[in-house]
Amino acid sequence: YCALEMMINYLEQRPHFMGLIISRVVGGITTNLLFSVFETWLVTEHRRRGFAEEQLETILRDSVIVSNLAAIASGYIAHVLAAKFGPVGPFEGAVTCT
Repeated sequence: YCALEMMINYLEQRPHFMGLIISRVVGGITTNLLFSVFETWLVTEHRRRGFAEEQLETILRDSVIVSNLAAIASGYIAHVLAAKFGPVGPFEGAVTCT
């Protein structure tokens, strides 16, 4: 996953249109994997261990809230990086964080 994300950010910085198209397709696949694999594992483990379904609802609700807060913070950081390093700043920051 991390290698694919780094490849995506590398391709998005290059002035080749086909690289941009490939990076967007692979980005959609990795984003889908990131969310669906974790949630599937969480639900499976929660039920396998016999925890109450109400707890699962709480966990999923809280994960959505934290995810939204992380998206807001990421957007702010991307804005700061773009202001300091230009249009490639957010992509370089993503490679650094990955």
